[in-house]
Amino acid sequence: MGDWSKEELSKIANTDDLQVSPFREDGKTYGTPTWIWSVVLGDSLYVRAYNAQRSRWYHAAMQQKAGRIRAGGLTKEVAFESVCQGRGKAAPFQPVLAGAMASVLNSPLAGTR
Repeated sequence: MGDWSKEELSKIANTDDLQVSPFREDGKTYGTPTWIWSVVLGDSLYVRAYNAQRSRWYHAAMQQKAGRIRAGGLTKEVAFESVCQGRGKAAPFQPVLAGAMASVLNSPLAGTR
């Protein structure tokens, strides 16, 4: 778990299939991969659950604080922290993050046929 490379963030930003797997209660076993919304801003990745804080994966992520993601052919060990409880890193991005997530939430979940 560490910093993101520009290549990693680019792969994630250019895909719409990010899956998150927080650890289960044992802290060793990955949970079931769950598709979620994501936004890359600056040198950080932000994710949002469809059911917000009611999502099971969100509770696991906040309890275990670690797991992995898969997106764009990339699999990476990650640390989870709430934007609200974070180290202030997201503070400068709050207005942009809100707009970016609103854009993601208002986009269709499936492509046209």
